[in-house]
Parts: sequence; C-alpha cells; structure tokens
Amino acid sequence: MLVSVNKYSGQDTSDQNKSAENGDDALFQSTSAVVTLNLAIEGDSTKLPSIRSRSDLASALRRIAADAQVEDCLLSAEILWAPEEVSDRMSSDDVYADYPELVPI
Repeated sequence: MLVSVNKYSGQDTSDQNKSAENGDDALFQSTSAVVTLNLAIEGDSTKLPSIRSRSDLASALRRIAADAQVEDCLLSAEILWAPEEVSDRMSSDDVYADYPELVPI
C-alpha cells in the first residue's frame, strides 16, 4: 500500500489525493515545476560555477550552506515556485517558453 502526504500552503491535501484515486483526478495531473532560490549573502566569497547538472546543483547548495553558516552572513532567503496554485499545470512547452535560459537538471 502506497501512502503519501502532501502539504500545500500549510494544508494537508491527502484527502484530495484519495478522491483523485477514486476518479476525480482533475486536480492531480502531472506538471512540471520551476523552483527559484534567491539569497542575499553578505560578502563576496561565494563563487558558484555554472550549474549544468544535479551534481553541480548539489555542490553549489553545499557551498552556499557552508558560507551561510558564517555569523550573520545570510541576510535573506526566498524560495519561489511555479506553478503556484495546486490546480495549475505547467507543460514542458510552458517551461521552455517562460524560462528560455533555464537548464533542466
């Protein structure tokens, strides 16, 4: 038995998943997602290479995490994602049209 818990905007949507399993799957169709991480870090020692793969991304996040542990270095952080609403869908064509310089990883 597969059990999943989904939270969206702080609300548990697991019950909606059960209704989707019973034929009401309009809300739970596959979608692509774009996640953007914006950081303000004091100093200029965090030099990141171009990110072209998952390992590049993991390495960059490790560097950011190490630099952010320095006293009061991390000034702010923001995570954005698209689509924003649980019922919104984003196809691969939408991603390429809206984010032409995006490198899929």
